[in-house]
Amino acid sequence: MALTKAEWARSQERLPREDRTSYEDYLLYTGQSAPASAAAPQGRAANDYLGLGPLGGLGAGVVAGVNPPANAPTPEPLAANDYLRLGPLGGLGAGVVAGVTGAAASGTGAGGTGGTGKVPNTLNTGLTGQQIDSVAAIKALLSSYGIGDLGDSVTNAVIKGYSEDTIDLIMQDPNSSDPLALAFQKRFPANKARSAAGKPVLSPAAYLGLERQYTETMRSYGVAGLAKPETLSSFISNDVSPTEVADRVGLAVTRVQNADPDTKKALAEYYPMLNQTDIVSSFLDPKEGLPALQRKITMAEIGGAGLVQNMKVAQSTAADLADFGVTKDEARKGYSTIAEITPRADFLSQISQGPDYGQTEAEAEVFKGTASAKRARESLTSIEQARFQGSAGMGKNSLGKSRQGSF
Repeated sequence: MALTKAEWARSQERLPREDRTSYEDYLLYTGQSAPASAAAPQGRAANDYLGLGPLGGLGAGVVAGVNPPANAPTPEPLAANDYLRLGPLGGLGAGVVAGVTGAAASGTGAGGTGGTGKVPNTLNTGLTGQQIDSVAAIKALLSSYGIGDLGDSVTNAVIKGYSEDTIDLIMQDPNSSDPLALAFQKRFPANKARSAAGKPVLSPAAYLGLERQYTETMRSYGVAGLAKPETLSSFISNDVSPTEVADRVGLAVTRVQNADPDTKKALAEYYPMLNQTDIVSSFLDPKEGLPALQRKITMAEIGGAGLVQNMKVAQSTAADLADFGVTKDEARKGYSTIAEITPRADFLSQISQGPDYGQTEAEAEVFKGTASAKRARESLTSIEQARFQGSAGMGKNSLGKSRQGSF
């Protein structure tokens, strides 16, 4: 559908004065009719309807093959090159111009024989050779971005007189409703989100570069199927670096997906909301910070180390030990020690008047070196030794006295 005269006027305001054309030229150029609301074009000479720029020349001539409207006034005698308005072609007298669809244009003048020239083959497409090249270049660029079926939009933009740079700006405007911009927004959705958040939008090259790095990282861990457009867009929207993506995927694959059953069991108990069937995807959610994910995994590894020794580790304890810096290997070694000392110490604390010493105290002593917990265990040990020694001494003396008395 043709633009209205007001729309056309606004589009021309973007262009330098020397590059502007009239609304009537635009209608002829595109082979369209003015909307019903548009004013009828003024009668004009045939050369004006070509609207291809001034050619100059002083002789007289008539262009054949172009049919001006019936109400067009008789043009003043001009050389054929003047009617085409393509720039100086030379000569002061007669001239012959070839290349226009229809009969050749000819004219005679007092100055003698003029020069000859060819008009670009534009009447069938409405575009000059340079404009055709621009359309081809822009379409090739869009194709490289995975954006197709925009040939008409590109052509219309070029017809409006937009340069390649102007069209590029329109396309990359995240808030534009232009068809080209909408197609761009669909292909590069994170830019619209970034703009809404007050972040700078990325150039297509930078955007595609990040997508490529994310995809290569996931492929290296054997989860290339997770490199979905919506996932990549989420990374870009939230400024997740390729390094962080690698850390997230590595964390999910090496420390969860490939973890021992006890660690997985502890993780499911502590964080049942995590999707165990697709743990890698869960860890790729930018809403969850990487440090928080790392802490959760460490807690699960500590809890799993306790389960190896048939000891249940409270989530709060696992969190405390993780924050204290206890690693998976330290947890495995520590709970092995706790499993050895706790049963006897716990029994002694129950049968004696000594201090309490159970799993909680053992965890504090083994992992943190808590002095009070250590003293409690040593006190129970001393009480046990004293009871044993006292019991043994009384038995011996009694036995001696008994024997002595019997004899």
